[in-house]
Amino acid sequence: MASMILNLKRISSVCLLVVAVGFTACTKKEESSTISMRFGDWNEIRAKDIAYRSKVSSLATPSAATMNLLVVSVSGAPADFKWDRHSQPNPESATPPSSVSIDSVMSGRSTIQVLAVFEGADGMEFYYGSKDADVAPMKETAVDLTITNAAATANGGKVKNGEFVGRFLPASGETPPTGRINFLFNPPSGKPMVVHQTEMFNGWVNLFSLDSNILTYSSSNAAITKLLANVSLMNDGLYNSSKLSRSMRVVVPAHWNNDSHSDGVYEMEARGGRVVNIGFFGPGAANQKVCFDGIQSSSEIASADAIDDLYTSSAHDAPVRWIGHQTPPAPNPNPAYAYIAGVGSSAFKGGVNLRTDSSCADETGSYKEFVNFISVDPLMLAHSDSIVPFRGPFRAVSTEYGYPQWLELEEQSGTTYTVTWKMLPGMADAAFGGATLFYRELTSGNPWEDSELRADDGLNCEAMAAGSFSPVFKSKSVSLASESSSISGVSNPSNLQVVVCAKDKSGKYYSSAIMGTYQSGGSTPPPTPPSNYRIIFDDGVTLAASMFSGICYAARVQALDIYGNPIVVGADTEVTLGQNGNPIGFANTSDCSSSSSMKTVTIPSGSSTNNSIIYILVMTYGANMCDVGIQPSGGSTVVHECDVQDFARLNLQTYAGGIKVTVEDSGYSPISFPFDLVFDVTLTAGCTISGSSNYAAVVTAGNSSYSSAAVVGTGCTATIAPQPGAYYTIPSSMVQGAAAF
Repeated sequence: MASMILNLKRISSVCLLVVAVGFTACTKKEESSTISMRFGDWNEIRAKDIAYRSKVSSLATPSAATMNLLVVSVSGAPADFKWDRHSQPNPESATPPSSVSIDSVMSGRSTIQVLAVFEGADGMEFYYGSKDADVAPMKETAVDLTITNAAATANGGKVKNGEFVGRFLPASGETPPTGRINFLFNPPSGKPMVVHQTEMFNGWVNLFSLDSNILTYSSSNAAITKLLANVSLMNDGLYNSSKLSRSMRVVVPAHWNNDSHSDGVYEMEARGGRVVNIGFFGPGAANQKVCFDGIQSSSEIASADAIDDLYTSSAHDAPVRWIGHQTPPAPNPNPAYAYIAGVGSSAFKGGVNLRTDSSCADETGSYKEFVNFISVDPLMLAHSDSIVPFRGPFRAVSTEYGYPQWLELEEQSGTTYTVTWKMLPGMADAAFGGATLFYRELTSGNPWEDSELRADDGLNCEAMAAGSFSPVFKSKSVSLASESSSISGVSNPSNLQVVVCAKDKSGKYYSSAIMGTYQSGGSTPPPTPPSNYRIIFDDGVTLAASMFSGICYAARVQALDIYGNPIVVGADTEVTLGQNGNPIGFANTSDCSSSSSMKTVTIPSGSSTNNSIIYILVMTYGANMCDVGIQPSGGSTVVHECDVQDFARLNLQTYAGGIKVTVEDSGYSPISFPFDLVFDVTLTAGCTISGSSNYAAVVTAGNSSYSSAAVVGTGCTATIAPQPGAYYTIPSSMVQGAAAF
């Protein structure tokens, strides 16, 4: 096959080859062809497009972005090729393909469409190209296809994204629909492109959405198409100001997501702000409720709950906090808070706060969850299928361990185990074409790892049935409505992987399946200890990847599952902390006095962290200098890795008639400090700064110094004393220098 060269001029150009391969027995089609596309470096394609657009129009410098999705379609077929970074076994190191081949393309006129999606802190970017090509049989056909930003005229090429989580209800008397939903990408010109599929069950759906008409929906079920005809992320018409309780719009700021993977790697990924519409929508939505937990006054904002895995910076030292109905303080937007936004001209805020109305989520009589109300877990906003605990036609059997548990597995007798699940209300067997329980015991690897099983928004049940995975899945037909079945012949339950899949009326599997392992939940605690541990700040924020020498940090130990998610332990778990080759002190007091090289704590049964605060002092700066060895009783040592920055002193000196306080390293050079560093300033009697002789000053986060106004008075001296921070204490011995006037 002739080689191809990527032709990048003022806009990106991709060269495609269409190669005839003749008759193949598997397709039973004559003159079929293979389309081969060579893209080259996608980051270079994006950079050249940005450079060109910057020349022809005013364009702010875009932030860094990561390519997360590549879809190729030929003649309108839904996704002949799809690459999704988050479905790769190791997403943090996955690289988008520089070339793609698609087999069994028939000769004749074909439309080739390519879509690449980038995401960064500013939002999503959609790079698109298409070309009509005459595919000649038994010949090689080269096609030039230009790829540019499809939303270049809007918001600097960025598009706001989010989702709808809940139920769409048709008009009274109509049945809420079930079926597949096509996501249609609508390019600036040309025919729509099917880029993704998801599923709706009795109106329930978790639906990705954009604030742009470049994404619309279609379905072979006309009722679904009708319900979603006007659905877009910021459509205020989907809300009703007289029915505030039934839906709410949550705004999540641009953030860094601590994305943990089953290979043990934690990847901090920049993601744009997003909007999550939660609740009951459509003409049939009436008096239902959306129940959430949140603070009740602005005075609680600073101490509001931290959202799991969402941070304001890549250092993951400051969380994004959930403040519910409260208005975030300036600036706008404020990167530190997620909140319920006002909708429409009246700016009403939906949902019901459980702290105001605790009965909102209490099932009594005919008032039932998933019928009259849904419970929202805002602290799961980093995990879209955990905000409301349902997946496809299933609901979680438990949220006991902090995350939804979709299956419950319990030993019945010997090698036989009971599998239990729960269906959403109204999901009778008659609504489906059957269901299958798949199960297998892995001989290696992690039973929680499901990347090879994924398909669109779910799992590839068709491939399980076809025996395409190794080890091959065993299977048995089950009644979904029974919500229970059993499996036999299990030799090692710790390696067990179980999946429940539903079929449509034609017998094709839906991808909205649920998976569980013997370690994922049950009526008794998991039989094995947590898979990992980490050190967290006292308010639940993961200890920063970079700490500072000489500072006393308040922390706790947290137990984790194999995905890096916090889990409760089933029994008191003793954990010993120790140095991992470098001097680290563990103490009982906030000044880290009388520290020792080891510390033993206990994580009590039913909790994920130890009760008492641990104070940690790192004595030496440098790479890996704060690595803490965490050893559970009878288990292997886990190392919490972090680097240490050089912090030697707070230098107090006179400056322009006032005082200046500088954070300095051991070479007396200024350093940037990641938190607000607050200290008390005290002047001798008769002396003032801005009218005060005793006040609190601050080196603001990200800065290295504070400077005051001039001192008023004679014979004045000034002293400073650091206040305890949210996560740390700076010993008074680190204050050096003097200020005399």
